[in-house]
Amino acid sequence: MAEAIRGSLTQLRLIDILKLLTTHGKTGRLIIKRGDEAGEIYFDQGKIVHSTLGMKQGETTFLALLSWGEGEFEFTPNVATPENSITMPTDRLLMEGIKKVQEWERIKKLVPSEDTVFKLSTRQAAGQISLQPQDWNILSRVDGKKNVKEILRETGINEMQALRILYRLYSAGLLEVSKDVKKEKIEILDKKFFELLEEELKKVMGPIADIIISDAIEELGETRENFPFQKASKLVEKVSMEISDEEKRLSFQKAMLDILKKL
Repeated sequence: MAEAIRGSLTQLRLIDILKLLTTHGKTGRLIIKRGDEAGEIYFDQGKIVHSTLGMKQGETTFLALLSWGEGEFEFTPNVATPENSITMPTDRLLMEGIKKVQEWERIKKLVPSEDTVFKLSTRQAAGQISLQPQDWNILSRVDGKKNVKEILRETGINEMQALRILYRLYSAGLLEVSKDVKKEKIEILDKKFFELLEEELKKVMGPIADIIISDAIEELGETRENFPFQKASKLVEKVSMEISDEEKRLSFQKAMLDILKKL
């Protein structure tokens, strides 16, 4: 095998480059560049010992680099590692890496670009799903108009984590891909939804529930009579923020998630 290796990740996957270098017991530094970003992976006699990406380093950084499907790479032999931030055995690290690559490939089939637009699904949701705050953070921004890039910018969540959440919400039947944003028909929420919303909120907030809901609807620039189906999750998130008790807020969100799944 030649000492110097350089090329494009569109021609040779990073996971395959890593297998090549570890199998041949190489020592040196692999630099991966994608736009303004650059990561480094260091090898010591075929063992992966250090990885950096920006200000971060270690195993998490190494696994993050494996999601890069495009960019340029260059391996420089016999460059000593400045430190050892990776302690996991290389064979196990590569196995974890392969799992991440497979996961990433599944996600990219669903989200081929940041221009992909999601909307709340009208199909029957599959099974039970428990949403964390970051899940709600993303779900509440899905409106059938914003693309993935806009959602990433608004939430500030890193790309891989956000795409994982979108994939999970899609797999659970809560989201679907909007095929043609311009032709999407605006669906209006049935008044039954507001009755159920008020019923659940009253359990936590008492008689002021109706006022909280009305204020939230007004802040979203909508009316009950013409409230878009795609803004339902945003309304739930906005209303739930008025519940100061975290346990009660999570209980309310869970109840509303079950209702949203049945819409």
